Amino acid sequence: MKRIRYTIVLTIIASVLMLSSASAQTPGAEELLTIAERVIFPQVYRAEMRIETVKPGERGSTLEMWSEYEEGSGSLIEMTAPARSRGLRFLEKEESLYMFNPRSNSRRPLRLSPEQSFQGTVFSNNDVSDPKYSDDYRARITGEETLDHPDFGLVDCYLLEAEAKRPEAPYGRIKMWIAKNELKPLRFDYYAKSGLLFKRMILKDFDQIAGDLRPRVMRMDSFEIEGAFSEVIIEKMEALDDLPDSRFTTQALLR
Repeated sequence: MKRIRYTIVLTIIASVLMLSSASAQTPGAEELLTIAERVIFPQVYRAEMRIETVKPGERGSTLEMWSEYEEGSGSLIEMTAPARSRGLRFLEKEESLYMFNPRSNSRRPLRLSPEQSFQGTVFSNNDVSDPKYSDDYRARITGEETLDHPDFGLVDCYLLEAEAKRPEAPYGRIKMWIAKNELKPLRFDYYAKSGLLFKRMILKDFDQIAGDLRPRVMRMDSFEIEGAFSEVIIEKMEALDDLPDSRFTTQALLR
């Protein structure tokens, strides 16, 4: 009888240890959110990218730009093509977004809404200028799901719900699929504050970029305009140690 009890105790201890080990290996929700945003972009970087947009009944369009970003400081973007947009500059700093058109008669930047479309694309101004989700959203793990991904096929994922933690956040919530094996973010569903699902982003074409395995293409599909989508394509990206604070000022925007 003592031997049976001893065996039962050992079995219980082993089960507890296995559960503890599994729990220790599974990142928490906030850690998963931070990992996801840093897989997409480094904490400090300089990049060249383009955005291709397709809308039913319209000619396709392509925007080209360079971007600099430093976590905690902000981002600076300058359009390089097409010709009509060349020279437009955007500054995101301290949760505010500004645009300056050097061709305008005014020397004052225009303040933009983070929720508005970025230059007619399916991406919003905030999507393009601020890659840090953890400032605006509080995450929780809601389960696991197998995702059918265009590059990897069936992938076991953590399901992450990122709820807006302040009224100024551009979305009510974002649902994220994070691959369990390498913790790669693969799909984001964006919900309006009304609760309506209105955009979906698929991250694909993962490649060695800026010292890590990152998505080279981010495709955003609209559920408001059937058949409309935009793709951000990373042409070049360099991870940096830091950038001068002077890069993220209105003086830099108006130079």
